[in-house]
Amino acid sequence: MTKRPTRLIPCPAKVVAMVRAALGPLSFTAEAQIQYLIDHRVDADELALQLNDVIPFLTELVQQGNAPKVAADLIRAIDARFSAMSGSEHADKWTEEALIEAVEWAEIRTLARSALQAIADATP
Repeated sequence: MTKRPTRLIPCPAKVVAMVRAALGPLSFTAEAQIQYLIDHRVDADELALQLNDVIPFLTELVQQGNAPKVAADLIRAIDARFSAMSGSEHADKWTEEALIEAVEWAEIRTLARSALQAIADATP
């Protein structure tokens, strides 16, 4: 197996800010998430798409000491939950009702809060 070369992230603070911005709405209460979707005029899948934008940078952030490994692992766990919820057969998981009632969303909120805390704890 060939190891992928590490990319140098030119402005890691901005990428960490993007990670925090993606995790923020995922950590909100269900009611606050619904209000976020209304305010931004987006569907629930936008919450996953925002996180998806930062996934490619996790390895480099950790290797360069800009994010703790535990936060990256938590973010990957969120991404795995989203993957399990993808596809038309899981469309019911992407509704306002699901944000309130689905166990998957409760788990995602908990993981997001933990990831944000891990990043905060590692920030000098």
